[in-house]
Amino acid sequence: MNNLYFGLDLNLAEMRYGTEAAMDIAFARRIALGMDTDPLGIDYYRFEPTITKLCKDRDGSCVERSKLAEIIAYGDANVFLACPNPSLAGGAIREIADQEQKKYFFDFVEETHCTTFTGITEPQHGSDVASLETQLAKIDVNTYQITGEKCFITHGFDGKIGVVVARTGSGPLGIQSVMLKEEDLKRGEEEGTLQREMLPIVGLRGTCLSRIVFHNFIIPAENLLGKHLRVSQRGMFSLIKIFNRMRPCVAAFSLGQAQGMLDYVATAISHLTWSQRCLLRSLNAELSYARSNLYASAKIIDENPLDSASVSLVKAQVTRLTERVCSRLLNQIGAVALCAHPLLLKWSRDIYAFEYMEGTSDMQKRNVSQKYLARTLVGMNQK
Repeated sequence: MNNLYFGLDLNLAEMRYGTEAAMDIAFARRIALGMDTDPLGIDYYRFEPTITKLCKDRDGSCVERSKLAEIIAYGDANVFLACPNPSLAGGAIREIADQEQKKYFFDFVEETHCTTFTGITEPQHGSDVASLETQLAKIDVNTYQITGEKCFITHGFDGKIGVVVARTGSGPLGIQSVMLKEEDLKRGEEEGTLQREMLPIVGLRGTCLSRIVFHNFIIPAENLLGKHLRVSQRGMFSLIKIFNRMRPCVAAFSLGQAQGMLDYVATAISHLTWSQRCLLRSLNAELSYARSNLYASAKIIDENPLDSASVSLVKAQVTRLTERVCSRLLNQIGAVALCAHPLLLKWSRDIYAFEYMEGTSDMQKRNVSQKYLARTLVGMNQK
């Protein structure tokens, strides 16, 4: 008999991901519905072993982070996104912060188990970094101020530390990232120069998507990231590498959630027909193939973080596949079975959100076409 735990077959989870991973999966599955209702309730669990593991991630590879993302997303992707961890802000800190800033950031996250945020997206231009409008102005040798608005920021409302990208001048070199510490955020809220609010959202509520508004928000010059680097290394160039390292993780969220849905249907829903079980086997094979491509692309990024084409292609392919897996599953099991299983109902809504994380498929396809066009032109010139 299957050892079911919130629709989770623990034996199957151990077979897929290992015994230790199965405990992380069980934790996510256990609190999944609660985090959908009250994502800020994750604070109650912030010293759980799974979250402690996430908060200790200082220098994991893209492959390692992607595998961990798939594991916890198999339990519930929304829980992973609600959990305290360095997240995208940690990627920015790893890429462009100096050693002292890195130590401060990762020590703070590991000690406090807090959520983090990265302010890039803006209401008028989305995540198009070239069109950023938020301004970073120098007041004196020790002080800068930020003016502008960021929206759709994961954990922008509750994050205690984060990174914001602003513009110091025109062009790709006029882009600067800054670290905002807990004391900076508290001071800004007290002085009225910083407003943060959580936005209403239907799916993946664990992201706590937020809006942040800066009104001449003061920060010390020591918060600027990458002062030890050349200007070209800390602007657009660094952001490309940061996004590339995150895209396989987003694809892994989607893949893990889809695999979790497949296994849930196979183990928690009785009386599946022969044709339904054949469909499950077919979809499992497709996910297995996508998994191989995903981790191959993550390995490529570990070797060359500027190779946008491989990760963009995989991110677009995996999100499209997982949406199709969800659609075909729901068509097979029917509305009655779906309503009887609230986790399936929640996942059938959440799965469509990954398309919009770290760039839509249209943007990913543009990255691929630009990369291959550039290679073609280089080849023609060499001839």
